[in-house]
Amino acid sequence: WLLPSDSEPMVGLAASDIPMAPGMAGALVADIEGDVVGMILPVSSSPFTAGVATYFIPSRTLFDVSSAIISTGVSGKPWLGLIAETTSSGLVVKTVLPDSPAESAGILEGEVLLDFNAIPVTSPLSLATAVQTAEIDSLVRINGVVSGQPVLHLLRLSVPPSTGSVLDDSSTDDDDE
Repeated sequence: WLLPSDSEPMVGLAASDIPMAPGMAGALVADIEGDVVGMILPVSSSPFTAGVATYFIPSRTLFDVSSAIISTGVSGKPWLGLIAETTSSGLVVKTVLPDSPAESAGILEGEVLLDFNAIPVTSPLSLATAVQTAEIDSLVRINGVVSGQPVLHLLRLSVPPSTGSVLDDSSTDDDDE
């Protein structure tokens, strides 16, 4: 999960104004009736800082993602397959992962990314948000700049490569028979 800068909204997360201390990441958040409503994300502010939002992953998201991982070995969210950073030039691709949609589309290391499906991308968070709101197997357009020249990439998003199911039966001992 990526935590926000001061100017970027968090998509898919909930926030609370209850002060939380560093080290509480992973703790459960409950409502007034004691029902679990989420899990706290790491905080980077000083302990128990008042007025700083504490972000947490809603329990429905936790359930959906963990169920997908258990049944298929992947999260069920689309994957672009690159690592980018914000520089003075804009959002620059640092790494294109092998066998990724980004590699297949010809996105290059050093390329400046401008938009994703006509949504401006100015930070890794804005790109991640745009990717995560798209559908798996959807055709997307990414505009960029390479060596001062505009480039357009058309690509189909996919799920990340599977590393196998968490409950993979191949690791069980079959010598009981």
